[in-house]
Amino acid sequence: MTEKIRKVLQGEEDNYLLPFFWQHGEDEATLRDYMHVIHDAGIRAVCLESRPHPDFAGDGWWHDLDIILDEAERLGMKVWILDDSHFPTGYANGAVDRLGEEYCRQSITHRAYAMKAGETLELPAGEVLSVPHPPLNTVQQYLKEQNPRHFDDDRILAVYFAGEDGETTPMAASAAADVRSSG
Repeated sequence: MTEKIRKVLQGEEDNYLLPFFWQHGEDEATLRDYMHVIHDAGIRAVCLESRPHPDFAGDGWWHDLDIILDEAERLGMKVWILDDSHFPTGYANGAVDRLGEEYCRQSITHRAYAMKAGETLELPAGEVLSVPHPPLNTVQQYLKEQNPRHFDDDRILAVYFAGEDGETTPMAASAAADVRSSG
């Protein structure tokens, strides 16, 4: 008998179902009852689909979420939450537009240069300090964002050298300061 079959027969198997649990602003008793119905069907996880909730991301939605999480904890269930009001995610239910630039997505980029032992790499400060601009991501394409927001707080966080053994060494502080000041 395989290990998987043994686990199934002894009720120890992993959860293989993750149904959407649509949220419409139901009352507490209904939410708790639905969680029990799902659990009693042998399902140990749900994905909350909150878009149709009448108060998505508002006080009513958070209240309902607390109820569901409480019941999931009692039943030993996992809860996954769709994090936005529409696909693709990243829109934060309009909060990014309402709250301003400081809430926008920002990215960390990196560059790697392969070198052989004993080889020297010389980069002009302008290249070290320039920030690569990747193509539009899926969210930007979906929202037809032709001119993504630009932030002028770009900075170098760290520079590391990696040896053949995979060990990394941070760039000397004085050298990093020279790179920053020469830009």
